[in-house]
Amino acid sequence: MARGYPIHDVRRRLITALGGADAKGGMSGVELARALGMSRTTVSKYLQMLAADGTLDRREVGNVTLWSLRPGQESFAFPDDYFRAASAYMECIRNASESVAVQVVRNCIRSGASSASLVLDVVLPASDAIRDMYETGKIGAAEQNYLGGIISRSLHEIGSRNAGVRASREKGRSALVIAADSRSGPVSHAACSIYRSRGWTVFELGDMSAAAGVLFDLDFERLAGKVWNPKDGPLITVVFSSTAEGLNFFADSIYPVSKRSRRMHLLLCGRGLAEPVSGMKSCDYYIDGDVSKVIQISDAISAR
Repeated sequence: MARGYPIHDVRRRLITALGGADAKGGMSGVELARALGMSRTTVSKYLQMLAADGTLDRREVGNVTLWSLRPGQESFAFPDDYFRAASAYMECIRNASESVAVQVVRNCIRSGASSASLVLDVVLPASDAIRDMYETGKIGAAEQNYLGGIISRSLHEIGSRNAGVRASREKGRSALVIAADSRSGPVSHAACSIYRSRGWTVFELGDMSAAAGVLFDLDFERLAGKVWNPKDGPLITVVFSSTAEGLNFFADSIYPVSKRSRRMHLLLCGRGLAEPVSGMKSCDYYIDGDVSKVIQISDAISAR
């Protein structure tokens, strides 16, 4: 990266310059260097980077290279603009506009949004709104599934950021994530996206309500033995549930297995419970609905 300027700040300034009336048809590197107050060499480095990430287009006109914005580019100033980003994303959900919704997420990432804040403040509230619209009869099952697909693609976009950096950090940071019921599927998927963006190896089981049975503890122990090596560091098992019954079942099934290994930890997260849960003993940690706290505790355990 060219030194001295944060990439998201340069991107914001380029979007402002290239989005103006004087930039119709594109601007040359010389013109952009003058508009941004940078040297031509420095601007050229950033232009190449932003063309590679999909922000800019280039075309040759004689001996001159003209730069222009690709459609849908927008800049946010975080942390102040999370509300504006959430509103823009929710509008895409209401209009069932998948490509525009994903572009909003990409614009947030390129503007320097943190993965956790992007998931928790922008995408997850939209997921909750989809569930509420379905439960109140405003949308049907087909539309709910389609909009859920937009959420999934958005979370994949967030989770896949900085993939090259993650490859060197994955050892010792492993999480196995379970949704105890279908209502908890979106939040468990959101947590997986945050874990992945932070360098964790993630084993995502999704909605396991159909697997609830007397043999689940054996199934779980067998799976953990296949995917995780205690020598590589601790395994954080996280269960998200919208019911106390789901929390209790998976806690009673998994906690004895985790206690047989000093390097396995069980976190329970109750979200949207009809009644508050207290005094959970069959786990290492119980978190009342706060996904960010789940991530914080996981980071603390892995750092021991």
